Amino acid sequence: MKKLALIISIVFFTLIIAKAQKTDVNVPDTYYLVNNPLGKISFNNQPYSSAASTSKTKFSSKEFIYGRLQLNSGTIKEALKINEKDKQNPYYNFEYVVVVYRNKENKYNNEQIWNSCLLKDADLDKNYLDFDVLPSPDKATTIISALSDFSAGKSTAPLYAAIQPSVFYEDGIYKVDVIIRNPAKDGWGNVLPKDKWPTFEADFDFEFNINDVATLKKNYNLASTQADYAMKNGITPLPKQWIEKSAAPAMGLTQAQLITMYQNSFDKKLDPHTVVKLHSSSSNGGWTTVNNDYGIPIYRYSNQWYTIFVKYSNGKACFFQGFGLRQQYMGGGTYGKIFLDKNDYYMADCGSMK
Repeated sequence: MKKLALIISIVFFTLIIAKAQKTDVNVPDTYYLVNNPLGKISFNNQPYSSAASTSKTKFSSKEFIYGRLQLNSGTIKEALKINEKDKQNPYYNFEYVVVVYRNKENKYNNEQIWNSCLLKDADLDKNYLDFDVLPSPDKATTIISALSDFSAGKSTAPLYAAIQPSVFYEDGIYKVDVIIRNPAKDGWGNVLPKDKWPTFEADFDFEFNINDVATLKKNYNLASTQADYAMKNGITPLPKQWIEKSAAPAMGLTQAQLITMYQNSFDKKLDPHTVVKLHSSSSNGGWTTVNNDYGIPIYRYSNQWYTIFVKYSNGKACFFQGFGLRQQYMGGGTYGKIFLDKNDYYMADCGSMK
């Protein structure tokens, strides 16, 4: 009996040690990870290739970090129940949330804002999704925005945004929780309760050194610039103007005249090309005048805006661009010749421009 009691005591003591070893000093006692049987997230210090890569669970603030959501079967569109595009959401997207813990406290959480992550059309039918966590600026591909229509600025992976003194206030190991999820909708188009959203989650230990802050902040700015550039110059889904009915031109110019003005503004080396469509926004026409501090007009711009869709003659490159009309004030109540006031242009998939 004494021998049995001793064995039981040893086993009980071993279990206590094991439990203590599993306790993380950084996360709250209520902390847990969502276990989604459809797949799992892993992390590495190199961008993932199409082949399987090894994974890591601890990184230093000197390392770059990349993530992959690997599905057991099915596609990303199916697993995350990606919503179709509409006027409010012209891009496929999902929520990318990062939470940072230290000493059982939640020190950072972007759950409420700056978590809309662009999902490229090419990723919809894959069985994996690669995303940046703390990327090298020249390899950054993840694009984050404050709004799901991506009109409120562009940034990169949210862990970079967490590098601030109120979060990483001392050297040491922090717990970083990464959540990939989508606010899925029911058949009526209503967003489901949060516990019904498709969610994948994983975490890792992050050993922070304050001496790395300058480099981290520099990389954040460079990577965010890269994200903004990629959004503007990468293949962008067609905007709502592509499917909307165009209004009649309201500025005294015909559609043909507007197209000719746009074509004449082209750099000759970009020719030959074809204008596929011109969309005119709804407007009563007229001009809005911009004055200087003394109330003297500087210029005026049209209250109607236009979106033009262009295909190069080789059929391999297409883009769309918004523009308005402007006139400089010449004095004496007169204005100069009308010229185009162009917005940024966006490359598009020619296959969708039919």
